[in-house]
Amino acid sequence: MNLTTALAALFLIPAVVWGINRKVFSSKLNNVSIAAISSVLLYIFILLSAAYVEQNLDAELAALDTNGDGIFSGSEITPKQEEVMHRVTADTGRNFAPYTGALFSLIYSSFGVQIGKNSAPELRQSCSSCNVNASS
Repeated sequence: MNLTTALAALFLIPAVVWGINRKVFSSKLNNVSIAAISSVLLYIFILLSAAYVEQNLDAELAALDTNGDGIFSGSEITPKQEEVMHRVTADTGRNFAPYTGALFSLIYSSFGVQIGKNSAPELRQSCSSCNVNASS
């Protein structure tokens, strides 16, 4: 998982949710709902990304276990094995992903709501000539 993929998800998730709202739901969801759905999807993306990285590191470490007993001993301990072991054990970000992901998703959602609130008056003004019943 690289930074480009993470940033693409960060910006594409709300765009896709907004597009689905326009095409499928005929813009029935409000900005708060769109931000909440985007936030939940981003949280799921963060958790899946952490699990993916964990799986890759574990597979890389298992490939270095030549006798397959799950314990590194003697000739199995090499500089490459030590490097991979360090990456597996020293990555606290992956371990705290459920907590930091939840916090980040809440902050992300609140920014989405604020952006939606700030753009809503402009949208109403631009559609003041539309023949739309305000009560529907």
